[in-house]
Amino acid sequence: MKKKFFCISLMIIILFNGGMITSYANFQEVFHPGSNTEPFYLLGRQWGLEKIQIERAWEITVGKKEIKVGVIDSGIDVTHGDLNNCVDRELSKSFLDEDEYFEGKDGNGDPVPRYDDPLYDISGHGTHVAGIIAADSNNSYGMVGVAPNITLVSLRVANINDRFDPDDVKEAINYAEEVGIDILNYSAGGQYHKEIDEAIKNYSGLFVCSAGNNAQNNDQKGHYPSNLKLPNLISVGATDENDDLWKSKKFSGGSNYGAKNVDLFAPGAEIISTYPIMICNGTYRTPFLDEFHNDDHVEEGFHTDSGTSMATPYVTAVAALLLSSDYSYTPENLKQIIMNSVDKMDKLKNSCVSGGRLNAAKALGNTAHKHYFKSRYINERQHQNLCSCGLSSGNPEGHYVLRTVYEKNPIYATCLGCHTKLDFRKDFASVIFSIRNSKKVTTNGSYILPSGVVVLVEEDLASYLDGTLIFYDENIIY
Repeated sequence: MKKKFFCISLMIIILFNGGMITSYANFQEVFHPGSNTEPFYLLGRQWGLEKIQIERAWEITVGKKEIKVGVIDSGIDVTHGDLNNCVDRELSKSFLDEDEYFEGKDGNGDPVPRYDDPLYDISGHGTHVAGIIAADSNNSYGMVGVAPNITLVSLRVANINDRFDPDDVKEAINYAEEVGIDILNYSAGGQYHKEIDEAIKNYSGLFVCSAGNNAQNNDQKGHYPSNLKLPNLISVGATDENDDLWKSKKFSGGSNYGAKNVDLFAPGAEIISTYPIMICNGTYRTPFLDEFHNDDHVEEGFHTDSGTSMATPYVTAVAALLLSSDYSYTPENLKQIIMNSVDKMDKLKNSCVSGGRLNAAKALGNTAHKHYFKSRYINERQHQNLCSCGLSSGNPEGHYVLRTVYEKNPIYATCLGCHTKLDFRKDFASVIFSIRNSKKVTTNGSYILPSGVVVLVEEDLASYLDGTLIFYDENIIY
């Protein structure tokens, strides 16, 4: 993000209580996040957002609180001002066990404090990932996430050294399936673990994982779970500000790549994000933290970090935006849209399957509704199942609006089937506001606009609801 965003004006926001999480959080309904007031955003420190053209994507959606994204990691610090409004405390869960040395002790052999608390992060990794996905917007503090209005769920599996037990990861994935978490972010990987493989296969959401930081070709050397060939898994490599493969400045490594086993790239170099306050202010320190995190400190609560761990949440968040725009998308749909909408580049074409780097604007642009009336009749339940206009089902249907409402205000109307507010100026530019230009009619006078929007009269509502609504041949003279 360049300094051209200095003059962004303050937007209007409203606060509302958020569904199942009203007991602990208020969420902001953001009308136009392009006017974010976060300092790091305004100062151009969040270069990755500009790279993926996030402002254009935000014009479509900034996410919905109903979309739940699980972060399988080291926990999330909910005391952080940019994260305390976006984490579901009730669903969050720790899978660490106090009795297991591997998990319950830190780098000094001391017990990990509050091992059973998913909202306590003594590594910083999970909190950093969480901020990239959904840091709060328009609070004039810190930064903004890619999808600031979605709900995060902390699934804590990693200990102080960012190590994990495969059984805990399996349990976290199974738990996500059990409680209905839509998307999982797993910024980790390495050796093959059958239990993780099976859990991902049985998970009905999208599993987004990092390709690894060994600067290796994953087509030649295995890296898991990113190398798994599963329709609901997408693997992510990291690029820098010049769209080159990220190379580490700290160790002899960099982003993994692979024309067959890395799906796409996303920003992953020097990414600024949220960080546990107690680590920044020295309340909790270990040799591990001192070695790996001292140089990354920006200010209290914010660090920079690099790697495929940082690139992965960019893709996760864009998937959450897509699901916010259309909840009927399957994991396969999400993966296909994201990969088909990358910015293709010669320098990346032989390094990943898609040949490019994430572009949020193109991904959300590819979801633009195409409204055609295909079926001879359709009832309300079918409409709700097949809309948002059937992009995922392959059977696009028309939106239904009440004729009296439409003719009273031929600009806005609410769909009777899926309850979407339609803006005819924006969504249906081809609409001709004339009954004579419609193609099909009923005996009672309902008709279909050229865009596919069905305009119903009261007399046809009953037949619409019971599935017997019939339109005459489009060549009928009326």
